Amino acid sequence: MHFLAMKIPTFKSIAALKRYIEHIDWDNVVSIAISKIISLVLIVIIYELLNKFGSFIIKRAFSNYSKKSNFDSSRIMTLQKLSINIYNYVLFFFLCYSLLSTLGVPVGSLIAGAGIAGVAIGLGAQGFINDFLTGFFIILERQLEVGDSVTISGIQGTVESVGLRTTQIKSSDGTLNFIPNRSITIVSNASRENMRVLIDIHVKPSIDVNHAVTVLENATLEHQKEFPSIQEGPDILGLVPLPTGQYVLRVIMYTVNGHQYKVQRDFLVIYLKALQDAGIDVLQSPNYLSPGSSTANKQPAN
Repeated sequence: MHFLAMKIPTFKSIAALKRYIEHIDWDNVVSIAISKIISLVLIVIIYELLNKFGSFIIKRAFSNYSKKSNFDSSRIMTLQKLSINIYNYVLFFFLCYSLLSTLGVPVGSLIAGAGIAGVAIGLGAQGFINDFLTGFFIILERQLEVGDSVTISGIQGTVESVGLRTTQIKSSDGTLNFIPNRSITIVSNASRENMRVLIDIHVKPSIDVNHAVTVLENATLEHQKEFPSIQEGPDILGLVPLPTGQYVLRVIMYTVNGHQYKVQRDFLVIYLKALQDAGIDVLQSPNYLSPGSSTANKQPAN
């Protein structure tokens, strides 16, 4: 009897649930569900179309602007990517708003209620605000631009994108590094000035220095016009002693950033061949093509 008494409420609950299900207007439910799904799909399709069309318009506008303005290409590319990022953020916000509204979520009430938790959210969003402000001043002060060769937080590479939240640096091995803007404290930008090319040719101290310098000068005059990227020099300093006790014939010149390694390699070959043809002994050195000894920042040549 006690067992049957426990079962009676269960049977009543099942009967009530059955009557509730029977009174559901399934045609209306299916119709609403299909309508919602179609609306959601259309919203997503419209979002994708607007995203691609807007990005295309922005790129086209900056491309036309670059042909009519005096701004350098890296500056225009930086502003273009920033504009696309801002456009994507705004479009994504409206996408979320539209999706939630279609699903019947009271977005207006949620936004109003967000003011109650504003303080807590503000504390959690301090990092985001710092990223935004730092990114704004980085762009305003032109500290970084797309294509610049930089070193940030120990990461060396080429700037791929400068956003309001993160900066993307691509390392020489292809690694794409995302650096929060608030972490950027010191920016070492190697693309703003001309770069120094230092060529040291190891020789014996007993060589005829004047003859060797004359050979280098003649080789420079013969080939300098082949290198329009050279902004200053080459300056032949003559015989220079090293801390190791060795002697080198030193030549210094300054080139447009990005051309320094090629100019160093080519002129080294030119100088070595000229000295060897003149019968001047040249000593072998593993440091001829050392990148660390070939570049340094310098103010642009006038």
